Amino acid sequence: MFIYNPSATRAKLFIQSPHPRYDSNTGTQGFYIFKNVNARAFMLSGTHRCNNSDSTQCDGTTTACDGGLKYKISDQAHNVSTTFQRATETMLNLFTNLIIVQPHGFGQDEGDPDLIMSNGTRLTPDTDYLFKLKNSLLTIDTSLTFKIAHIDLSWTKLVATTNIQGRYINGSNDPCFTAATNANGRFLHIEQAYTGLRDNATNRKKLSDAIALTFPENSNVVSGNWNSVDTWMKGTVPKSTDDVFITGGTTVSVTGATDSCKNISFDSDDTHLAMQSGALLNVTGDFTLASATHAVFSSWAAGAKIKFTGSSAVQTLSGWSTSAFSTSFAELVIDKSSGKVTTSGNSMRFSFGTSFTISNGTFELNTTDDIETRSISGAASPATIMVGAGGIFKLLGDDSYIRNGSNTDTVTSRTGKMIIYGKAYLATTSTNRLNFGNIDVESGGELQFTTGWTGASGAFNAGMVTIKDGGLLTVGTTQTLWHATSWLNLQPNGKLTITSSTVGLPNQCFIYGDVEYSRSGTQTLSNKVSTYNNILLGGSGTKTLAANTLVTGKLTMSGTASLGLGSFCFY
Repeated sequence: MFIYNPSATRAKLFIQSPHPRYDSNTGTQGFYIFKNVNARAFMLSGTHRCNNSDSTQCDGTTTACDGGLKYKISDQAHNVSTTFQRATETMLNLFTNLIIVQPHGFGQDEGDPDLIMSNGTRLTPDTDYLFKLKNSLLTIDTSLTFKIAHIDLSWTKLVATTNIQGRYINGSNDPCFTAATNANGRFLHIEQAYTGLRDNATNRKKLSDAIALTFPENSNVVSGNWNSVDTWMKGTVPKSTDDVFITGGTTVSVTGATDSCKNISFDSDDTHLAMQSGALLNVTGDFTLASATHAVFSSWAAGAKIKFTGSSAVQTLSGWSTSAFSTSFAELVIDKSSGKVTTSGNSMRFSFGTSFTISNGTFELNTTDDIETRSISGAASPATIMVGAGGIFKLLGDDSYIRNGSNTDTVTSRTGKMIIYGKAYLATTSTNRLNFGNIDVESGGELQFTTGWTGASGAFNAGMVTIKDGGLLTVGTTQTLWHATSWLNLQPNGKLTITSSTVGLPNQCFIYGDVEYSRSGTQTLSNKVSTYNNILLGGSGTKTLAANTLVTGKLTMSGTASLGLGSFCFY
């Protein structure tokens, strides 16, 4: 009996029960697996494996029928001239990267495990689905014991190296007489003890549930191109609404400009993405590493990008190491119609290596998380940061830092330049500082120093900060945050707004734009600036000089603010 499922969601799975009458309940179990996991096809042998007394000419002997003799021609797993094998060949021709699962059964003797599993060879494949299946079964029943033919090489019982379907799928040109010399991992021969695995519906369900865990609907089955249907378990290319799970031991190459997914996660540290020239991967959900030691990207061609997009309220980046390098994006883009992309907030070290562009939407570095600019291999790489007119770059404060790799000195710790057309909110208490290789605030852009700099004197190490025509720097902290080597260049028609009671500006200030002290309450003007172009004293309370002060342009008073000279002169 052959059943084909045109609407399969695990379209790469072909479930076969070659011995339903001899291996008790494996026919019922096979059909349940097919139905439960929504596989592509199911095949059931319609005869007992010992039904015919004639022997097959194919390799192997068995004690199943009349003790230590050749397999019978009625044994569908050991005869090439059967509809069972013809169906296998046809399906493999029709569906690239098809995976065959055969549930079997055996009489468990003393010393035998509960399961004996084989890929049809003694070789370890690049993608080891049997090992994953073992782990999946153990999550369901921790008491189970195993032998796996390509791992437990001294084990010889029921290792399925003469199984015709196994030899064929592994590339043997003559599966009747020639064993496969390669293993692709896509044949799963599963011998099960009766008690605990086949004796009732609940126990038979264990294998079905484990197969569902091993082969998620949204996973890839082999290494391949993202935009190829042959790569994916569903047999379709992921869309922006589809979660994606990248299988261990595989590399998926992103090649297209419209490749997309929702949430993306990874099986293990040997799971990778390769970003090809011109590629753009659009992610509308979360990005989760397999572990803190997982380096996702095996390669990244110049110009390839990953873009976080869509309108989800929150997209979370998680899994990065809290103490060392794990994964870095080379060219990263945030372009959201609404919502934010945020780090997980567990002291993770987030990385990008060439550029980080926030075109639209918000990037939020969560409390205690850090940024280290690094290449995909982990080397320090002074990446640029660009905040577009519709973008927001926001640090929530606490002890977050930003630096180039793990460098700590004044110059080499600086990342590339930060360019702000939108808004950037900065605050830290970290002695590792916020380190930038210059900052330009363009027309319409705003750089804001929020509260939360407590104990971080000199923690803003940014080279030259230039506030251009139409740009704005807002200071809302009393902390002396500027590093001794940092400069402030307030260009004509640029604006500096100070809302704190006192302000610590850098030792080197070029003030050619407009300065506003606008706190609701008393303020002390900066002692680092003695010459202003235009100055506005607003809000309320007394605005007290901290140095002899010259205004070359216009003095404006607003609200109920007043000017206090103290011991200084005002010109």
